[in-house]
Amino acid sequence: MRPFCGRESISGVRYDPENYKMKMENMGMLPGKILIIEDDLNLIRVLIDRLKVAGYEAVSAPDGKLGVEQAIEQLPDLIITDVMMPGLPGDYVVRELQADDRTKNISVIIMSGILGRDDAKRGLNINGKLYPALSKPFDAETLINLIGNVLKTKIK
Repeated sequence: MRPFCGRESISGVRYDPENYKMKMENMGMLPGKILIIEDDLNLIRVLIDRLKVAGYEAVSAPDGKLGVEQAIEQLPDLIITDVMMPGLPGDYVVRELQADDRTKNISVIIMSGILGRDDAKRGLNINGKLYPALSKPFDAETLINLIGNVLKTKIK
């Protein structure tokens, strides 16, 4: 499988920014601030591009420690974090966020190259709480749909 990058999804379908904007509006998805915690700088750039096109404000941190600091400072609506990172791994990032009153209610999506597709569908259990997960590689539409679903669930 090819990794998520460029202007095509892993299925080979061309990425169409206008189609995503229209789809977001039709699904009633609300824009919000998203923090990406990821050590792959190329993936960060691609994710920020996709999220901005979809109407989200996107900020990033290159490791878990800085990600926790950014979460406290920025208070994003959603955090997308990798699991395997230098310094503070993603599951520890989530534990730090859970332990802080300022960040404990921020929605989190876990992404990882070590999760199988079935594991990702079930989600990842950290400290007794189930978090939505994505198995790398993934395509932009899958990510945008998951973000929309998580944010919709949060406002109910």
